[in-house]
Amino acid sequence: SPAALRIMPTELGPLPDGANPFERCNLWLLYTALALGVDKVRFICLWDGGGGDGPGGTAHMYREVQERTGRVTWIDTRSL
Repeated sequence: SPAALRIMPTELGPLPDGANPFERCNLWLLYTALALGVDKVRFICLWDGGGGDGPGGTAHMYREVQERTGRVTWIDTRSL
């Protein structure tokens, strides 16, 4: 989210060379949630299943949460 991207440098420091800020933001949000307990993390997304405009989008977060918790609910906008 844009707000998270503004706060993130304060929390994590400057973006390393070659790092994607959107992927970094997704992982920061996920790791922050996981710190509360893996059993508490759920990811619900309203998504068309596409790749998006680039790295760090819904597809990225879907894969990362699925890999770590398996607790993903995908509402496919193509079926609405």
